[in-house]
Amino acid sequence: MASFKPFAAALVTRSALAGFVWGLAEGSVFFIVPDVVISFVALFSLRRALHCAAAAAFGAAVAGVGLYATSSFRPDIALTIVGHVPFVTARMLSAVPVDCDRYGLWALFIGAISGVPYKLYAVSAPPRFGLLAFALTTIPARLFRFVLVGLAAGVAARALPSQLRAPRRLASLHTICWAIFYGCYWYGVSQ
Repeated sequence: MASFKPFAAALVTRSALAGFVWGLAEGSVFFIVPDVVISFVALFSLRRALHCAAAAAFGAAVAGVGLYATSSFRPDIALTIVGHVPFVTARMLSAVPVDCDRYGLWALFIGAISGVPYKLYAVSAPPRFGLLAFALTTIPARLFRFVLVGLAAGVAARALPSQLRAPRRLASLHTICWAIFYGCYWYGVSQ
């Protein structure tokens, strides 16, 4: 574990790139949210966490545009792609179009806090929303949660006793918190 400090320093230093790549991946086929990297960066730098959050939102928008375009021409392929992402359920796939019809573009904001993957909104959007409106709504909808998570992690890290604020201890607490979160989330969606 002697290499932890350089790894953490590199991740924090390149937080915008990490956020963009993670947002792009999770916005399309990856199943772990960018909140993980944003909250990690926030443990060490709130300013860089905000850059990471903005980049992740932009990455998600780029991924969303790609899925939107795919769904516009071949909705069957787009649904197959997102339907094979771990922990995407048939219930989610059927609920998102209903939410989009009911709430319009506000569904993107609701989805950001409901645990339903963004990628499902991207494949459901073409018959309901124009591409530009969808892409421009994606950024604030994703950024809203990303910033809240970053701020919460940063404040929580600074509130810890000094003996727990060593980088390795922060990273361990971070890992434990996200493992618990995902354990609960994955258990919940599998029910």
